[in-house]
Amino acid sequence: MAIVFFTYVVHIHLPKNVITLPFEQHVAPATSQLFKQGWAFFTKSPRSENFTAYRKIGPEQWRGEIRSPHSRPVNMFGLNRYSRAQKVEVALLIHEAPNDEWQKCYEDLAVCLAEKDHGAMAIHNPSPEPSICGHIMFVERVPEPWAFRNVTEKRWSIKRVLPAEVSC
Repeated sequence: MAIVFFTYVVHIHLPKNVITLPFEQHVAPATSQLFKQGWAFFTKSPRSENFTAYRKIGPEQWRGEIRSPHSRPVNMFGLNRYSRAQKVEVALLIHEAPNDEWQKCYEDLAVCLAEKDHGAMAIHNPSPEPSICGHIMFVERVPEPWAFRNVTEKRWSIKRVLPAEVSC
């Protein structure tokens, strides 16, 4: 019985298609009232921007500070929530920066990190267990469209960067 119920709930929230289930028109209003969010509540647009952070570890040397994706072995295949907390931490930190502090950069990541590493603004990390401290370059990037997968090997395009000195 649970499988039938689940099938109806899923099918009703999917885009219109050629398959119709028996009594679907009678069940749809009730399931829409019970499950108002639909599946969009659980997903994020794959084309939305992504913010990440790189720490300067030496002259012309940067290391990514974010431990995502969450499914990596270092994150215990998603069981360790540390990488999710880091994304919240990045959001808190970049929220402190006004838009005019960001520097546009449409080059490769290495070029952006090298050329835009000046004028770092001071930000205090309010996190109770900070993981992002020191000379940091925040990077806003967008995924390359899937349609261009055969045209370029890049997975991300850089939009802008924010050099910061993050104190903990």
